[in-house]
Amino acid sequence: MRIAYKNILHKEGTDVRTSIDASPEEISEGMAYGQKEGYSSRDDFFRTYLLDRDLETIKVLEGLLDKKRRILSIGSGRAQHEVVLGENGYDIVASDVLMGQLESTKKLFPSLKITQLDIFDPPKVSYEDVLSIGDLLFYFDDDKAALILKNIAGLLEDRGGRFIYCHSFNDNLLTWTIDNIICPVEAMIVNKRKRGGMVCSRKRHGYRRGRKEIIALAKNCGFKPGRVRYGGFGVELRRSFQVDKLFRMSPFLYGAARNIDRLVKAAHNLIVFEFKI
Repeated sequence: MRIAYKNILHKEGTDVRTSIDASPEEISEGMAYGQKEGYSSRDDFFRTYLLDRDLETIKVLEGLLDKKRRILSIGSGRAQHEVVLGENGYDIVASDVLMGQLESTKKLFPSLKITQLDIFDPPKVSYEDVLSIGDLLFYFDDDKAALILKNIAGLLEDRGGRFIYCHSFNDNLLTWTIDNIICPVEAMIVNKRKRGGMVCSRKRHGYRRGRKEIIALAKNCGFKPGRVRYGGFGVELRRSFQVDKLFRMSPFLYGAARNIDRLVKAAHNLIVFEFKI
């Protein structure tokens, strides 16, 4: 496990929080959940929030989920994935400790099932599957991550219960290089130029863990590892300002990078783990 960083562009002189998001409100702010655009209609919602990587995530999840099982999704945020899964026939309930975004989404999608849930103080309910799409463990150290996993186990039925976990911040040599070499150099260049009065701050984003670390953490909390699926190929490369700009200019080049990453599995930002009770 190591600290992950991200670059934040902002006007010089403005205050920017550079510590790890420590509360639901800070996590929501960091993910821009306060934005309201895209909520005027279903089409606007899908166009704004259902990006190619989200569709890829849904496709991977549909290979693991079962329409006959009752599913609780935790940390749902805007619930764009849950909306699609529900409309595709999955019995899924979206949940979050902060309900503002879920309630806004439900106004557009009345069939969406929602509930308030604090994973640090979960209710006494039982589901066949618990799903985490937003890499919930990323924001917490090992002690708090273990508490989350134990609470998730308590939400699952004793026989056949599954935890489906989407891990988006993998730790490997490439992501370490991006975090500790490429992004700091880009931040230094931005701060030297100060074009348009813009500067760049380095924010402690969360905790990166490797595939083996996630499995070991889950096993220590009583889970048995099952199937593993991959997605989000090439997405980690876009954390570089310059690489992202290049990919925006040349979708063909981005497509080529994604195809290469499907073979080497180094720059992907999605590993979906199936853990069983």
